[in-house]
Amino acid sequence: MVGGKPWGKSERLHLDESAQLERITVVRGGYSSRHEHARKYNGFFIVSGLLKVREFVPQPDGGERMESLTILSPGESHVVPPGVRHQFVAETDVLAYEFYWVALGDQPLCADDIQRFSENGTMPPGPLIDVHWTLDCPVWEPRELCCKCSGKLNANSPGYHLVHWERAVRAMCWSCQRETAAEIIATSQSPGVQG
Repeated sequence: MVGGKPWGKSERLHLDESAQLERITVVRGGYSSRHEHARKYNGFFIVSGLLKVREFVPQPDGGERMESLTILSPGESHVVPPGVRHQFVAETDVLAYEFYWVALGDQPLCADDIQRFSENGTMPPGPLIDVHWTLDCPVWEPRELCCKCSGKLNANSPGYHLVHWERAVRAMCWSCQRETAAEIIATSQSPGVQG
């Protein structure tokens, strides 16, 4: 069974009482809802592309705080345990396998074991700041304002990004990220500019 999604498509390859396997194709900028599964583990294995998996911790005020950010490259995998709120975001076009399973002795796997806290979607087209910049960066503490325009950020928004800019890991809104990437591209293509 192949299903269209706002972020791409998902093809179910296997489903039984203990495991589920999907082949997913995610377009660049595509993102899942922020969601959690009560009883099932959610794993990702990347065939091609770069996929970010963000994990969140609910806060007493009803908001969320991003707890971790994992960037997966081809051949890499990541597992999100049951009860952990998470979301994936494609930095490039992605081909991956998404798999689910329940602990041995647990009740049978339920394909509908999902609680959503946002919608699926795709970010508007435009240049992204090089995702590789974030790979060598130190641990980052979330901030509430964009590092460039000082606009209020919502960590739950798909337009919220971590970037390595001016030698630090910073939070940047989607608008500033596109503008900064365009500036970097224009500067690097200008005659006489040393790289």
